[in-house]
Amino acid sequence: MYRDQPFPGFVDIGCGNGLLVHILLLEGYAGWGFDARERKSWATYGKPTTTMADAPPADVLKRLVLLPDLAAPTDDDDDGIVAEEDRALLHDGTFPKGTFIISNHADELTPWTPILYRAAPPRDKTKSASAFSSLVDWVSRIAEDCGWKVETEMLRIPSTRNTALLGRARTTPAAEIDAGQIVEKYGGTAGYYKNAINLTRSKARGH
Repeated sequence: MYRDQPFPGFVDIGCGNGLLVHILLLEGYAGWGFDARERKSWATYGKPTTTMADAPPADVLKRLVLLPDLAAPTDDDDDGIVAEEDRALLHDGTFPKGTFIISNHADELTPWTPILYRAAPPRDKTKSASAFSSLVDWVSRIAEDCGWKVETEMLRIPSTRNTALLGRARTTPAAEIDAGQIVEKYGGTAGYYKNAINLTRSKARGH
């Protein structure tokens, strides 16, 4: 995927305790992660590793909320406009070209619950119609509509939520994709800002 160019780095959206970011940095990959709530473990995993000795801890794990431009509320929305005190916590989802994006929280679905409720069961009738299977298929459909060739990898981890979806090659150029139309197709973003920002005001679970 990055054979002919330097690795531009990764970003772990919803990085939780920061362990995955820490491991990838130890393996020599440049990158960082962010989450709506800071964890106690960040004091350990946020420290610079030997492969990034010049990077300050603040650049590794950050307390931020993802609010893409497509999901930003307007004066006409029930959410209202973005509160001034929240602006410093928001990230618009724009990363350097080629950034490897990781989204590793299958359980952090609060902002999308109304949309997930409408999700159809898996297209493959031989598979379980569980909530997780429906989620995997739903995310795959969105990725396909966004012009990605979706690859599936079963992770060797002690969990039933062990499906990884990869988008490394495109079927349609990004310039030909109408992101706004796709967002509306899958239910829109009403309520996203309010639910997402509320995550910063609740206590983190566990670590």
